[in-house]
Order: sequence, then C-alpha cells, then structure tokens
Amino acid sequence: MEKDTIITPLAGSIQEVLDQSDACTFLVGAGISMDAPSNLPSAREICKVLLGLCAPAEELDGLLSLATLRYEKIVEDIQTCIDPDLRFMEYFDAVLNPNKIHEFLASAITRRHHVITTNFDYLIERALMDEIPIEKHVSICPIITRRDFETHVDVTKLIDSGFVPVFKIHGSRKNIITGDDTRESLVTTISALGKDRAEGETFAIEPYKKPLVENIMNDRVLVVMGYSGSDDFDIGPLLKELPKLRRLIWVEHASGDGIEAFQIRKEEKFRDVKALSKVEALLAEIRHDVDFKVILVRSKTSRFVEEILHPTLIGEDVYARVRSGVAIRPQQPEFKDWAARLYGTTKEYAKYLLAAGIYLSLRELSSCMRVSEKGLVIAANDRSAWERGRFLNLLAICLANLGHYDDSLRNHEESLQIAIDSVDREGEAVSTNGIGSIHYSRGNFKEAVRCFEKAVETRKAIDREKAGGNPVVFSTSTGHYINSLAMAFKEMGEFDKAFTLLEEALKIASLHGELDSKAKYLSNMGQILKIRREYAKAITLYEEALRIDEQLGNITGMGTRHSLIGQAYFAQNNHDKAKEYFERSLSFNERLGDAVNKGSNLSNLAAVYMARNDLDKALSLLREALKTAEATGAQKAIAMRHAKIGDVYRRNKDWASAIKEYQVAIDIERQIGALDSQSIDTNNLALVYEDMDDPVTALSLYKQALDIAYKTGNKETIETSLFNVRERTKDVGILHEKKKEFGKAIEIYTNAMKEEISRGDKKNEAVFLFWIGQAQYKADENAKAKETLMQAMQMLESVSHDRAVSDCAYYLGMIEAEGKQHAAAIAQFARSLSIEAKLGRQGDQGMLLKKIAANLAKLDTQQVNLVPKQILYDVNAIACKTNDTDAAIEYLSTTSEFFERIKDVDSALGTHSASIAIARKANDKKSLQQLLARSAMLRRDKQDYQIALEMLEESLKIVVELGDRKVIAHRHSNIGMVHYKAKHYDLAREYFTKAKDLFQALGDEKNARTATANAEIALKAAGRGA
Repeated sequence: MEKDTIITPLAGSIQEVLDQSDACTFLVGAGISMDAPSNLPSAREICKVLLGLCAPAEELDGLLSLATLRYEKIVEDIQTCIDPDLRFMEYFDAVLNPNKIHEFLASAITRRHHVITTNFDYLIERALMDEIPIEKHVSICPIITRRDFETHVDVTKLIDSGFVPVFKIHGSRKNIITGDDTRESLVTTISALGKDRAEGETFAIEPYKKPLVENIMNDRVLVVMGYSGSDDFDIGPLLKELPKLRRLIWVEHASGDGIEAFQIRKEEKFRDVKALSKVEALLAEIRHDVDFKVILVRSKTSRFVEEILHPTLIGEDVYARVRSGVAIRPQQPEFKDWAARLYGTTKEYAKYLLAAGIYLSLRELSSCMRVSEKGLVIAANDRSAWERGRFLNLLAICLANLGHYDDSLRNHEESLQIAIDSVDREGEAVSTNGIGSIHYSRGNFKEAVRCFEKAVETRKAIDREKAGGNPVVFSTSTGHYINSLAMAFKEMGEFDKAFTLLEEALKIASLHGELDSKAKYLSNMGQILKIRREYAKAITLYEEALRIDEQLGNITGMGTRHSLIGQAYFAQNNHDKAKEYFERSLSFNERLGDAVNKGSNLSNLAAVYMARNDLDKALSLLREALKTAEATGAQKAIAMRHAKIGDVYRRNKDWASAIKEYQVAIDIERQIGALDSQSIDTNNLALVYEDMDDPVTALSLYKQALDIAYKTGNKETIETSLFNVRERTKDVGILHEKKKEFGKAIEIYTNAMKEEISRGDKKNEAVFLFWIGQAQYKADENAKAKETLMQAMQMLESVSHDRAVSDCAYYLGMIEAEGKQHAAAIAQFARSLSIEAKLGRQGDQGMLLKKIAANLAKLDTQQVNLVPKQILYDVNAIACKTNDTDAAIEYLSTTSEFFERIKDVDSALGTHSASIAIARKANDKKSLQQLLARSAMLRRDKQDYQIALEMLEESLKIVVELGDRKVIAHRHSNIGMVHYKAKHYDLAREYFTKAKDLFQALGDEKNARTATANAEIALKAAGRGA
C-alpha cells in the first residue's frame, strides 16, 4: 500500500474546513513559544545546555549522539544526581514576552474558545493579562492542580460566571495570577509522566483530568499546534481516545513559506505503510477509529495563525491593538547563561555519575565503564569513600552484564564494605542487592534470595525512618530490590510468591511514575504468566510494557519485549508469529549494536527453525550467535550458544559433536560459577548418553546435575534432576537384572532408597523398596520378595501412589501363583487390575485378565471357595470395558466355568451374556459361536429350551458361515439333544440323523455311532421304533 492512499491533498481551500461559527479547542505544545519575542529554546537545546554543564565535557558529544536519549530522561537524571529541585525551570518565570501565537490564543479564549497547553511557561497567561483590563486579571483562571481539574469540570458554568480559563495539562511551577505554589502539579520528568495513571493506561492523561478534557473537546474543532508528534508522551494516547469532535486539524511546523493541507483517509491497512512519518502514522491511527475529518496542515505555525486562524475566528487586527497598549517587558537572558549560574560549579564526581547512569540506562556498557573508571580516579583524588562506592557498583553492573562475575562480585563487595564502614545504609542496600544479582546470574538462587531479602529489609527500614510518623511511601529503590527478590523466587519455582512481590513493586513504580521500572515489572509478571501457560495475559502485559518502551524511546526495552512476545507465541507452537517477533527484536538489537541480546534472538530464531526441522539453518544461526557472544566476551552467553549447538547435534544424532559442545559449555559455566545453566547442560549431556544406551554414564551425570541443582535452589531444576536420577537408577538396575546380576541391582536400588530416606521423600523411598522387592522375586527369593513388596505396598498406599501399588500387587500375585496359592494370586491380580482401570491404563489390563483366568482354572477343590464372588463380579465389569477383547473373552469364559463348577448357574449365565456381547461387538465369530453353544447348554439344563435352541441355531449359522464341518456336525447333535430334552422327539431324531451323516462324511465313526444311537433313542421315545 502506498502512502498517497492515506495522505491525500485536501480538496478545496483550507479555509473551507474552518468556519467563523466553529467552536474550537486548541491543544498547544512547546513549539508555539519558540518564535520571537518569546525565544524559548527547544527541548534539544535545553538538553544540550544542561548536559554541557552537568556532564563531563569529553562525554557531551557522545551523550547527545544517543538516538534514544530524551529530554525527560535527562531532566530526571539531573534531578537524581545534581538538582532535586530542578531549579532550571525557574527560567520560565523570566520569560515575559508573548509572541503572536500567544496573543491570538488569548483573544480566542476571550471568545469562548478553549486552550489546553503542556507548556511550563506563563506566556498564554501574560497574553491574557495584555488582552484583559488589569482590574479583571483576577478573572483569568489557570486550571493547574488536581483540585482545579476536579472542581471546574463544568467549564461552561465557569465561563458564564465571568472567568477566563486556560488549561495547563502538564501543570505549572506556580499560578501567576494567584501566586500559589503549584510545583506538585508538574509533569516534566519520565516519572511524573507515569504517575497517577489508570491501570493499563500508562501514557493516557491522569483519570482525574479526563472528564474536564472531554468536556472542552466535545463537539468542537480540535486544532493541534506546537507538537512534533514524536516526543509527547500522553498527548498521542489522548488523541487516540478522542471524544466526539467535529474535526481534527494538526498543524505541523514547516520551514517553507506556503500552506499545504492534506486529508487523512480511513484505511484498514494503514499500518502496512512504512513511509509514514510519526505524525502521519498517529493521524492515520486516529482516523482509522473515528468518523470525523482529520486534516494535516504543513506551514509555519505563525503564518497559519495569521492567515487562517486569526481572520476566521477573530477578524480584527488583534496584534496591532495589543501591541499598542502594552509596555515592552525586559527580555530574558539566554538559557545557557541562566543555567550556567545554577550548574557552573557542579562537582566533577556528580558529572561522571550522571553520565555513567545515562549510559547504563541505555545499555551503553563500554561507555558506562569508561566513565565509571574515570569517576574512581576522581573519588580517589577527593578521598571520598562514598563516591568510590557508587562508581564501584556501576562498574560491577557493567561487568556482570558482560559475564565477568568474579570481577563484578569483588567490586560489589568492596562497595559494601565501604558502606558498612561509613554507616551508609543506602549504599549497603545497593551493594547487597548487587551481590545478590551476581548470585542470581550464577544460578545460586538461595544465596540470591538471602541478599535480596536483606536489601529489601534495609531499604524499607530507611523508608520508614524517613516517613517518621507519617504513612510510609516506599522508595523506587525498594521497588527495585523487591523485583530482584521476586525474580529469584521465580527461578526457584515459587511463582505465587514471585507474582505477589512483583505486584508490590509495580505499585511502587506506578506511585513514583518510574516508567522504565514499570515496563520491567510488567514484563516480569508476564514471564510468570507464561510459565503458568496463561499466554494471552502474558502477551497483554508484554504489550503494555512495549508501549512504555516505545514512548520512552527505549530501543533495548523494545527489543526485549518483542523477544518475550515471540517466546509466548513459540510456547503456543505459533512458530510463524514467534519468528516475526524475534526478527523485529533482532532489528532493534542491530540498531543499537547490542551484541548480547542479538545473540539471544539469533538463538531464539534457531529454535524456530529446529521446530521446523530445518537443522542446518538452526545450526547456522547458532554459530552466528556464538561469534557474536565471543566478540563481546560474555562468557555465560558463549556457554549458552555452545549448549544450543549441542542441542542441534543431539537432535541430528551426532552424539560425538553434541558431547563436545555440551562439555565446552559446562567447562565455561563451571569456571564462571553459572550453576543454573551448568546443571541444565549437565542434564543435557546425560541425555546424549541416554540416547546412546549408556545409562551408567547418564546416571553419573544426572547425579552431578542434581548436586549442582541443590546449590541453585531452583525447584524446577531440582525436580527435573531428581526425576532423571531416579529413572536412570532404575535403568541401571534393570541393566544388571538383564545380566542376571540381581544382587548388584538390589544394591543399586537399596542405595537409592537410602538417598530418598535422607531427603525425607517417603513416596520415592517406597518406590525403590518396590524395586528391591521385584528384583528379589526375579532372583527367586520369593519369601524375601513377598515381605518386601508387602511393606512397599503399605507405604505406597499411605502416599496414594496407585500405579506403584498396582505393580506391587502384580508381583505379589506372581509370587502367590508360583506358590500355588491361586486364590490369593487372583485377589492380588484383581487388585492390580482395578487400579489400572481406575487410572485409565489399558495396556496391562488384558495381561491381568489372563493371569486371573489362568489361576481360576488352576483352583483345586480346597481353594474354590476361597475366591470371593464379588472380586469376580468387579473384574467382570472391568473386562466388559477393556480394549483387549481376546483377554476379556478368555477371562469371562473361564469365570463362567468357575461359576458352573460351584453350581452358581445364574452367575455363569450372566458371565456368558457379557462374553457373548463382547464377542458380538468385536465381530469375533469363532468365539461367539462357542460362547453361544456353551450358554445354550446352561439354558438347556435350566429347561430354558426355546432360548437354548435360538442360541444353538445362531451358533450353527455362524459355523456354517465359517465352514467348520466338524463343529457343524456337533451343533446338529447339540440341537438334537435340546429338542430331545424338550420332548420334541421328531425334531431331535431329525437333527441326530443329520449329525450322523455329517460325522460319517468326515470319517468320524465314533461320533457317527453316538449320533445314530441318539436318533434311535429319540425314535423310541416317540413310540415309533422297536
């Protein structure tokens, strides 16, 4: 899609879009105050002056060249490091002369148009003072404070009462009409921009301002002037949520002499147009959601005011009238001269702290280290331990980011000792948190938690002392330390605790308006939601964090958020979407030259290609990621890349290469003390040996991984390692069992059981006791095995480990069967079967049914009555539901014989009915005809002749279909016998005769003679023979 499909020249004249009768609201920014005689400097000029005075001279060009450095960020850092009161803003008090734009706006206000400004100067008020007679100056009503916005929601009423309002949406140092100090209202730093925002609306204006703002925009033409569209935090979001306007006119300042006007067209796919400027993109997004006209004007702002706005809305020559009656006010000094009086004597260490802090916040690590090292020299010359401690901590953070953990830890520890010696509790908290961060990076999460908890405790105590008897407002530092603690708990698997802590940190950041931290905390909360598989919620938080990063111009943050969103999509197997976000993240990394995060994203992309089974592409990306990591010297990143390359080789079954890569990673991780990744990669190395059918080596490595995991305190890693150790212990034991080395297997299981006892893990203690018992059984030590398995079963029942109870019951059944205690064996096999059915495990049900059937068949006369019928009824129910129809039919057939044996004909018939239903459903004709015949014989004995005959006829029909001539003959004989019992002698003789013929045809003279005899008996019974 081309740009000109959205941005089109306005048809007709610009005058046609604005009428004298239009009620207008003007939204004006800093650009309107730059024309003479106001001559206010631009934000960039202010930044240049402030940095020139407050940062080291040799760093000025470097700082100003940072593309993502914002005015608000500089102001905030100066407030933190140098001037808590931001005295440079007093300069606005000295700017006394409004320009033509201010004078026009003053006239517009007196004609019931509205003006909203984000500016901190007082030039609109001064223009109103020029417009209005001095005795009516009290009617000028700047709306500045929260109370003002909440009190004067009904603006029409305010104006009808004779007041002339101007709306200062970013506050003001003071109300120059009343003289009130209103500094609390100022929104000039990043933090101030983030305060008092509604949840999920970081950059919308404060909720308490919205009702008034909506009132003064509703049903009006909104004219925006003095904004670039790229650096106005809450104005963009405000305009995206516009109330019903008549029109929107955005005046973009241009240097030419003409006036150009464009209409913004509604277009669904406006985001696909890459050539749009920031203003154009903002207006296209607004137009997409509204039905009123959106106009873009490009012109010198003063020209547009003079030639379009003034003639249309005012009519008279306001400028001449105003100038004629106003005395010339003194011209303010140059800003650089004014600021020099405030900051010309800034201490050198403070300048270096400011520069280092800015570099660190934008991840310019090498620059931060360079400046911090110079700061250490200054601190040494000043003999200031406090200064030295601060620079040591900054250096430590940079070193940690580069993976130089030992050097980083030494710096933090030295800084901590300085803080302790000088009773600097804030410094103590900073250094303790830093030490915790090193332990965290190394995967020693238990020690990290200890340090973070100490830092939080120390910082909260400081905050409480500062509050005195007033309500405690926890500092932003407290929020930082709580976040660190939360992330350590996250790594230990304490997700609920971590999430609660992050919510606390987020509240602190929101209270202070600390936006970069807010983005980080939202992002961290999203990571926990991702672990919980609440992907949509996670992405929502990532996207809110991303919006903050975009407004802050935090390219590093934008890269991180895109990467996290990509990971959330990857976890949902949406590989295309994941790839899209990883590639976007990579583009941010490349813009910054951020090699560390670039390597991470290359690795993420490799994961996508691995999921697509494109292993060559994955390997290529990982090798590039490895080169990137090696260029930075970040040791942990180097180890991670080797491990990922090992993953590819393992997937490709190149075991030797996989082992080599994993070993390189483990060696690096051992050297730098990265316990978490060392444990994971040792597990991965073990998996290779497992794939190679070497469970002994795999078990040894899993045990090493477990020992390391215990040091980290990471519950997930510990549980994974424990699982692997347990499973491979069984594998090694089984390996010895296959070699008939049962004593060795029992020794391995016994040692494993002792380890579980030392861990206090009753469940797995019982599991290994079972493994000992089953090995004893295989070693033909049945007496020992029975005792062991009975004990194991009791323990397993107490911990509700049903699967293992089932296994115990099976082996106990085998022992009882071998001891010819068939009734006891049936009870154990039935118990195992009932558990398997309860667990929904079909695999072993058929085998167990056959075991029960075999033992039923072997019951001697003394054991027959030892089998409770209820057990068999319960097993019957399971047999009717199992997938193994052959086993079910075999079992039910045997069971029916058992019931026949104990003269329980009804149970036998019921069992036969169940088996017939199964055979019929399975279309097992051979079994079905047999079952029908057997059931028919029982029906015959109960004199249910008609049912018996129906069953035998169906059986005969099936046998004929199967073509089994011998069985056909027998079925005729069976049918004849039933007819005989029913005294149907003629039919009986007919079927016996047919049976005789069939047997003779088969050459079966014995059965033929029996059938002949039966025919003669039937004939006699009918009274027709001798």
